[in-house]
Amino acid sequence: MQYFFLLCTFFCCANHLLAQPTRLNIVFEQSNGDSLAFALTGGLNNPQFSTLDLNGDSIEDLVYFDRQGSVFIPFLNQGTSQQVAYVFAPQYQPIFPNVERFALLRDYNCDGIKDLIAYHRNDATGEVGMSVHQGSRNSQNEFQFTLITPTIYFRESGQLGRSNLSVSTVDIPALNDIDNDGDLDILNFNGAGGYIEYFRNESQELGYGCDSLLFVLADDCWGRIYESGVTEVITLSDRIDSCANQPNWTPIRHARHAGSTLLTLDMDNDGDQELLVGDLSFSNINLLTNGGNAATAFFVQQEIFFPQNSTPIRLDIFPAAFYEDVNNDGKKDLLVAPNIEGNAQNAKVLFYENTGTATQPVFNYQTDGFLVDDMIDLGTNAFPTFVDINGDNLLDLVVGNYYEFVRTGVLRSQLRYYQNIGTSQQARYRLIEPNLGNLLQYNFLRIAPTFGDIDGDGDQDMLVGLEDGKLILLTNQGTTTIANFGNLSPNYASIDVGQNAMPQLVDVDRDGDLDLLIGSRTGNTQYYENTGTTTVASFSSSPTVLTFGNVDTRTLGQFYGNAAPRLIDEGGSYYFYVGNQTGELWKYSNVDNNLTGNFTKVSSYLDHIKEGELTAPALADINGDGHLDYLLGNKRGGLTAYTDPVVATRLLPSSRASILKIYPNPAKHSIKITLEHVSNNNIHWQVYNLQGQLLDQKQTLSTAVLDLKIMDYPAGTYLLKATIEQQIHTQLFIKK
Repeated sequence: MQYFFLLCTFFCCANHLLAQPTRLNIVFEQSNGDSLAFALTGGLNNPQFSTLDLNGDSIEDLVYFDRQGSVFIPFLNQGTSQQVAYVFAPQYQPIFPNVERFALLRDYNCDGIKDLIAYHRNDATGEVGMSVHQGSRNSQNEFQFTLITPTIYFRESGQLGRSNLSVSTVDIPALNDIDNDGDLDILNFNGAGGYIEYFRNESQELGYGCDSLLFVLADDCWGRIYESGVTEVITLSDRIDSCANQPNWTPIRHARHAGSTLLTLDMDNDGDQELLVGDLSFSNINLLTNGGNAATAFFVQQEIFFPQNSTPIRLDIFPAAFYEDVNNDGKKDLLVAPNIEGNAQNAKVLFYENTGTATQPVFNYQTDGFLVDDMIDLGTNAFPTFVDINGDNLLDLVVGNYYEFVRTGVLRSQLRYYQNIGTSQQARYRLIEPNLGNLLQYNFLRIAPTFGDIDGDGDQDMLVGLEDGKLILLTNQGTTTIANFGNLSPNYASIDVGQNAMPQLVDVDRDGDLDLLIGSRTGNTQYYENTGTTTVASFSSSPTVLTFGNVDTRTLGQFYGNAAPRLIDEGGSYYFYVGNQTGELWKYSNVDNNLTGNFTKVSSYLDHIKEGELTAPALADINGDGHLDYLLGNKRGGLTAYTDPVVATRLLPSSRASILKIYPNPAKHSIKITLEHVSNNNIHWQVYNLQGQLLDQKQTLSTAVLDLKIMDYPAGTYLLKATIEQQIHTQLFIKK
């Protein structure tokens, strides 16, 4: 395990260093006992697939960017020829920049290393377009991205000025070498919809090779087609010199198109690009065959429900196709996933194996569960909570969700019960009941569970928050070892928090009975005191405290906060944890004896956890190591797990602390280091990045000045650690 060291004096003179977020490995099994290889990747809703060599072994690995939550999920390729074998590799997540909407990896500058092209919005001007982040490797062969330009520009033929190459918030453009000259071109729908615009990269033509981004609008009706968005059929032109529907050639600006996805590939090895089109209104992919050439595209045929040679693509709704080799046979395959956020088939990825050749692909359907079949994915949202349902003193897990997509217009919510079949030192979870409490029959939406013995009979009762802001109670009619949640009471205590009730049963005021905390869509957590007893709970319909701790989970620019609270006793003191709309997890102290006051925000390693939107935490020590573990649900419908970091070696007390000096700081090429007031000259020097990775180390036999070369380090903050006679001294420095 590697640790993320921070200088103690940098954080309020603490006397220890905190480790960085540490992933917790928990085994999850299906009901038949089969393990889920990717159980805790966090699920997927709208994945966009690309390949790149993450670890420098010259083998293309796999990464998907999820439009839902704007997260990158990387996998290392462990497969051999004809084999699909990936390992989840979250250690590579920090290398990816913060982007949104779409993100595709392409080698635009022909250096053999993939670059990132993504949607970009300029908050100052409101312009939307595409940013470019160049991929490279540092002196330690680590992958990194550097922003080259926040906006791609183009000029119109014959014009001197340039314009922003804008892209719709819902579209996925095609990024490919259309004219076979070696540089990267772009296809994108006209801003008003219907017609595809071809932006030719003139990097080669202007003598820059292929490493520049110099675009000209070369064709405003590429392929001579028109997509109406009201039918799966695309209108073709009958002449290569005439745009479909436009005898006078100039495309008319119709109403804005709903949304489309584009993918180009040469299906027949004739040197020009065919086109796969997905549309917001439909569940099919349309293949358009190019009868023109590399210079002038002209589509002459369409296969509306592609591929007809196999199971046609049907994916409700708005499918997007991605062309990558995922089975290591040297031929690119086809992956298809939903591109729309919201009511769509959001736990499906279609895999079509290329059974043809690298130059003339033939796609055959294999599965609709590529990767996702090995994940915990409840569709949209996951709301986990720990509870010992069967009385074996091991914490089981119950997970609710917003909904799973069944078909268009039909959504369902349910509770999954995972029994802990492991030990007190190593939790292991098996799916026992996919519909705990038989809640499917009621057609509830957004069910978030909490448990507690509110009737004093010794077993765990279940309280569930709903989308409408109300609660339902399911009292346990079974025993401490065999639960039976058969007695349902709707509209419990007439409590209504507006929307998206997220309850927790917990003894807030420490008077021996269970009170209620309920998060809401607006971002506040309401506190309801139990004025009854341990055997007969009693709650008013009005909260005791409307905004618990005065914590509002709305962040800048967010209208809703979607608070997901958890009050936890740590070492005899309460700490208030709360997830929110933007995917953060906040921690607060100063809770005890301050239930109507303001809590104190605690800076911790939790601040570095980013798992996409709508974080919903479950917290407990599930492996008996004395440290709190965190299971986090998110809007993608999946789970991730972390554990409290082990405290690293303590620093010297300030009265004995030596003086470690670094200058200049910041620096660009080298730094000079001195360590004063030490009695031994044998010093071990180490340099770490802020991911806790050891970058360099040296041994010196003198306290004289140490000259450390840093010109190969990427720009950023680093930690220098000096060890002498088991005493540790640290200082941060910045590489410009």
